[in-house]
Amino acid sequence: MSLTVNMNTLNLPSSPSKPSTPTTPCPATTAHNLVTSLYTLRQYYFGIDKPQLVANAVAAAVTAVTFAQSTATDFQTLTIDASTHPTTTHLLYLHGKALTCPETYNPLAETLLIKACKTYPGTAPATYWNALAECFWKKGSLQEAVGCYETGIRGKSNKEGLRELSILLRGGEGGEGFKESISRAKAAVSSELDEGKGEGRDYKRRGA
Repeated sequence: MSLTVNMNTLNLPSSPSKPSTPTTPCPATTAHNLVTSLYTLRQYYFGIDKPQLVANAVAAAVTAVTFAQSTATDFQTLTIDASTHPTTTHLLYLHGKALTCPETYNPLAETLLIKACKTYPGTAPATYWNALAECFWKKGSLQEAVGCYETGIRGKSNKEGLRELSILLRGGEGGEGFKESISRAKAAVSSELDEGKGEGRDYKRRGA
């Protein structure tokens, strides 16, 4: 007597699925994230060990940028916050921005940031000009810093540039500098309010 077995009725263990391989961010993205974390540390941490922590974070960021530069090609692009940048140029910016983070002026940072602004296709983003302005400010070249902030606030909204330019102008001599400072401060506040309104509209559109 033959026996027919319906394989579909048997509760056989299913073959184990292959574990998914975690995606590793590209070196340029890792470098960007480390520089962002570096500035978050500088802005929000106030412990007595802050100088040493910042120095360590700068070293880690520069190491990541240097590694990313060794792997990047001329035709690669990097997308950050919905904006696409040439990878090699953005890494110049990240390198210079990391070196600008400490309190003292760094001449290599100036060289890197100038090159990033000059080699960026079209007009460099406001963040590039803000970083170069901060570098000039620490150098004591206040007119160059003002010029960089002025370039960065043309066109797109640049609340960071407006805020820092207001602080810089406030330290100038005479009443005109103070009036200009107040004007820039108002523009920065207006920009933040406009962004808040936009976020509110997005929140409503999501049905919240």
